[in-house]
Amino acid sequence: MAVKNGVCICLVPNHDPTPELESGGVDLKKVTKVTIVYVGDYH
Repeated sequence: MAVKNGVCICLVPNHDPTPELESGGVDLKKVTKVTIVYVGDYH
């Protein structure tokens, strides 16, 4: 997620198991908890 001036917040779902779509992707509609992995300049 881009915040400002090249700063990004990297989030991952905090579920066990992670909600998945039939296609194998993350079901974002069912994600209610996240963990912040990184905050800073992504480049």
